[in-house]
Amino acid sequence: MFLRDADYDAYRKVLFFETLLRRVIRWEARGIRGRQWLAAFGPLQDKIEQRIQAEKSSGSFNPHSSELSYLSLSELLEIIFHVLWRDCFQRVLGNKKHMRGDPCRGLNNVRNKVAHFRPVDPGDAHTLEKANYLLEVLEFHYKENLVATAYLPGDFDRGEDQLDEEEVSKLTCFLKEHDANAVWDEFQEQESVRAIGLSPGIGVVSHHVFYELHTRGSFAASRLVEFLEQNKHVITFMNVGTEVPYVRTFMPIALGSSEIRRLIKKVTVAARNGLINQRSIPPNVVRDFDLGYTESLGAEKTNLYFGFVF
Repeated sequence: MFLRDADYDAYRKVLFFETLLRRVIRWEARGIRGRQWLAAFGPLQDKIEQRIQAEKSSGSFNPHSSELSYLSLSELLEIIFHVLWRDCFQRVLGNKKHMRGDPCRGLNNVRNKVAHFRPVDPGDAHTLEKANYLLEVLEFHYKENLVATAYLPGDFDRGEDQLDEEEVSKLTCFLKEHDANAVWDEFQEQESVRAIGLSPGIGVVSHHVFYELHTRGSFAASRLVEFLEQNKHVITFMNVGTEVPYVRTFMPIALGSSEIRRLIKKVTVAARNGLINQRSIPPNVVRDFDLGYTESLGAEKTNLYFGFVF
């Protein structure tokens, strides 16, 4: 019984840990490189492409898988502690020697045991407990730093906030600093969708712009799935609300204003064409794309995936 429970617990922890690493790497790498984020990985990009091609050749390729799912846990840790350390993760994790030492020592061995269905032992459980420290540091950083620095909400109940002059000033200043004034112009053009029951919002968090659409009805899954299929290589995350119907799209400012404007137009068309009143988006729609959504992920530290405070 001990081994059965321990094996299940180890699998759950490894799955959560590896998925979290993919998401923070995705967030940081896209934030600094935009569309060219995979090129930042050097030889690891070649490994991703080779593994994808091998699946295509065998007929087992699933286009819904994220690129980072083709890297092992040790390769994900290599990106964090070597490839992107100076550009991204030094400010997140601080002391490389301290964080790369005890918290990660033996972690890949446990991961391999789990992946190959070998039984884990109490020593492996101890290794996973030590790895919790790395999770706690990540949690602390993103809770403290993923706060919207400017936000004009699309929430119908926050109408006054949509006209907040201070927030408008902070938002337009950020866009101007990044030569993206046209993004503000595009957002203003989308105000017309209020006539059909959509309420747009826009904001900035870290190195990303996000655009959201609220509705008092609900959205058809098929339209947003199609949008994701076509744009998953440039969108960092898409959040879909379940208790309150909305869709929120995160786009790295490094994409440039033209690409961000295009995405705002496209997601608005997808949401407008998918407005319904009977059926909301099922949870697996965006999770299949490893993009994520905000509610109903369960109680296990889900805020680590989407630690955005509005």
